[in-house]
Parts: sequence; C-alpha cells; structure tokens
Amino acid sequence: METIIRRPLTEEEKGYLLAYAPSVFKALWPPLASGAFFFLLLSIPILLFGKYSTAARPFQPVLFGAAAVWVLIQMVRFYNDERNRSRDVRDDLLRGEAEVRQYSAVAAIRVEETEDEGTGFFIQLSDGKILYLRGQQFYDLEDQRRFPNDRFECVVAPTSKWPLGFECTGDYLPVSYSRSAFTSSDVKRDLTPCDGDLFVGDFDALKSEDWPLSPGILKRVN
Repeated sequence: METIIRRPLTEEEKGYLLAYAPSVFKALWPPLASGAFFFLLLSIPILLFGKYSTAARPFQPVLFGAAAVWVLIQMVRFYNDERNRSRDVRDDLLRGEAEVRQYSAVAAIRVEETEDEGTGFFIQLSDGKILYLRGQQFYDLEDQRRFPNDRFECVVAPTSKWPLGFECTGDYLPVSYSRSAFTSSDVKRDLTPCDGDLFVGDFDALKSEDWPLSPGILKRVN
C-alpha cells in the first residue's frame, strides 16, 4: 500500500536541491564541455582519414560539417534537459514542500544489477500493487539486512521527482526470489522498468527469467 503525504522541506533538503538548480547560464557549461569533447573526438578520425587518403581530402569539410551538426543537435538536447531539470527543481524550492511516500510491503523479488545502476527490487505492496525500486543506495541496506523491508518511505521533490531520502521503518523482509539482471540491450531499448514505477499484475510471473514479459502480465499505473 502506498500513502503520500506532504511536509515542508528541511534546510538540508533545500541546500541539496539548490546544488541541482543551476542558473540558465551555468546550465550551458555541461553541454558546451561535452560538445567540445565529442567534436574533438570526431575530428581525429576525419583528420587521419584526410592525411592518409588524398582522394578523401576534398570531403573533409563535409565530414567536419556533419560532425558539427551532430554535436550541435546533441548539445541542444543536453541543454534542454539541463534547463528543464533546473526549472523543475527551482519550482520545488519555491513551493517548499517534500513528498513522503510511505509503503507497506508483503514480498520482494531481487533483480541483479545491470552495469552500475544498482540493485533492483520488485516489491509487492499490501494492496497488491507492485513497486519497482533500483539504486546504489541499497548496497549497504542489503548488507545490513535492513532492505527489503515491510515498511519504508521514499522522500522526493514533488515536481522534479529528485530523491531526497530513503528510510526503512519496519522489519526486514527476505526476498522470495532473486532473478538475473536485465540485459544491456533491454536497458538501451527502454524495455526495463524505471525506479519508482508502480504496476498492477501477476507478481509471481516476475520470477520468470524471460523479459520483457508477455503483454498484459504487468500494467503500469503511474
């Protein structure tokens, strides 16, 4: 079962959000730095191509132009993402509220880590819904046998959904099954659940090593 309450942001949480709410000018620096790096990276093979192939030299301006256009498109996308994230975080600071999501759980399935994204868990809540959580914050909690837990809460900023805290408030809940990691291919194709996704469906079917599951087994509700 999920219960959501609102409370004022603490001073510590405000400081944490301020660090992730750069001005529009400061938001330009990450995409500019990334753009310069990737343009340099793409320039090296183009220069080598022209150096060792006389016939290819007339095409160098075209290749440089294509590389510049591709880098510019990526920079604009990166900047828009940074600007939108900054805007949402500033909105959370103006509202001054944190969202506390309290959960009551009855069962858990562990998902092995993919790359360095952290351990994942399908958590069956007391109302039958299924919550998916993933993150590196679970490393220590698992070692200390504090998570999975039959009661826990996640604190997030309401608009940006930026995580502000996680606390186990109940008793340790042993996992009922541990499944293998999602493949890198599934992750790249956006076929895996995201941290915080909530589903309705057949919890036991998640013990299958097949992924994605057959249509209709899981339905996202948030």
